[in-house]
Order: sequence, then C-alpha cells, then structure tokens
Amino acid sequence: MTVHLLAAGPDWGTVPDWLAAVGTLAAFAVALRLLGKELAARREAEEDHRREQARRVSVWATEIEQVPPALGSLVFFVVRANRSDEPVYDVLIEMASNDPGGAWAPWRKHIPVMPPGQEQTRLQVVPYRPGPVTLTFTDAVGRRWKRYPDGRLVEPDRPRGRSRKDYINAWIAGELDHLDY
Repeated sequence: MTVHLLAAGPDWGTVPDWLAAVGTLAAFAVALRLLGKELAARREAEEDHRREQARRVSVWATEIEQVPPALGSLVFFVVRANRSDEPVYDVLIEMASNDPGGAWAPWRKHIPVMPPGQEQTRLQVVPYRPGPVTLTFTDAVGRRWKRYPDGRLVEPDRPRGRSRKDYINAWIAGELDHLDY
C-alpha cells in the first residue's frame, strides 16, 4: 500500500511546534527591545560625558539697588562661574536691558578665558532694568555651547537632522516621542 504525499495535504506541524515558533519570535522581539534600550542608555551616558564640563559653567545677573534717578541707571552684579576642572574659552555674556519705552538695549561682555574652579562677580551699571542673560563659550575640547536664560544648554554648531537609522533606533527603543526633528 502506497500513500501519496500530495493527496495527504501539507504537514502543518503540531501545536507544540507552533507554540515554539511563536515563543522564538517573541523572544527575538524582546531581545531587540532590550538591545534598543541598552543602546539608548549608552548614548545618554555618552551625551552626559560630552556635557560634563559645559554643565558646570553658568552666568546670572542679580540686581542690587536703584541708583539716584538723576543717573537713570541700575546697578547689578553679573556672576559668572566655571566650576569645572578646566578653563573655558571665548566666553560671550549677552544681556538685554529693558528701557521704559519698551525697547531692548543689548549689553555684551567678551572674556577670552574663564579659569577653572572660580566664581567671579563684577559690578555693572546699565541704563535700564537688566533682562535675561545668555552665555556662549567653548569648552576645553573645542565644542561651542550656548546656555539660555531658562537653563537649557545646547550645542549650536551640532547638526540637528535625524537619519532613517536614528528613526529606526528610536522605534526599537520605544522612544519615537522623544525625537526632536
């Protein structure tokens, strides 16, 4: 007696075979997800290392007192601090002071080098109320940074475009919502 294989139909396997295949696919998906999260954690650690010195450099203005109205000026302190272990270079401190007419008058201070581990306070006089202070500087490695009045620290020269690879990596890591296009 001969059995024809074509007449019997295809062999779809057994339920345990199917469960093993589905389990293998699920394990592969979980491994990809965990790999994505590990890569994201490493990228975050590398970014923290890149920003280590820049995070320790700051500047702010503190108003002291109103000078006699005849001078029409305000006296304030500009405090600049480099709490890192290395100097920063080509420092530019910018502030806009607001006059009663609503116009903004810029105030700028360029400092070639800020030594490490120091906080310096300078007395300044401007015609009107001091506004937000912005700080731009180059760290010891040569990266240019800009600190905004709200505390954000960005690298203005760093390219912002995202590649398809970044999109896929973010999808694998489950971080699509965090991409900044």
